[in-house]
Amino acid sequence: MSNHKIKAILFDMDGVIVDSEPLHFEAHKKALAQFGIELTLEDYMKFGVSAGDEALYEKMSELFGVLINKSEISKIKKQFYREIFNEKGKMIPGVLEALRTFSKKYKLAVVSSGSMNAIEFVLEKLDIKNYFNLIVCGEDAKRAKPFPDLYLKAIELLSLEKESCVAIEDSETGIAAAKDAGIKCIAIPNEFTKNQDVSRADMILSSIKEVDEKIINEL
Repeated sequence: MSNHKIKAILFDMDGVIVDSEPLHFEAHKKALAQFGIELTLEDYMKFGVSAGDEALYEKMSELFGVLINKSEISKIKKQFYREIFNEKGKMIPGVLEALRTFSKKYKLAVVSSGSMNAIEFVLEKLDIKNYFNLIVCGEDAKRAKPFPDLYLKAIELLSLEKESCVAIEDSETGIAAAKDAGIKCIAIPNEFTKNQDVSRADMILSSIKEVDEKIINEL
């Protein structure tokens, strides 16, 4: 048990707050198809999940020997993602209850490698933006996850010590980012990240519904 009282919970967004991986996959698949590239679920899980869009496009471009204009495809993908999210976007079960409960006791933040635009779009669409004291996005640091920069930025902006923060992540890269920033981390893997190595997390749970004050205080 830590002697530091936890004061803030830092949430990754994709795969933790919102069930977005299937939607990202669908959007990437549609966008890459415009360049004559067929993205399989297996390739997406291998190269796309948590590695970031840039890495995915580089890998697919390499595999298919097709040159991809990154800024063009990322615009196309964003457009597809918004359309798909408008139709199918939903919160992961248990998240709303968790936010309602935790916002009474802790500072809450979103720490995501995504763009501020993309994060705000999702939080506003789901009507949960008001639960968060802070949003830290990809533009807030030079390096995205798995580097610790975004988490270090969040601690700084919250004016807290790293020992009084806990991160909730679903992927190996997210866990690495939190742990390298010196933050305790709860891993909640999902369908897309279940084969990743999440062993660095301080605790591994199967659902956000399991996270309560007792668990947080035991970290």
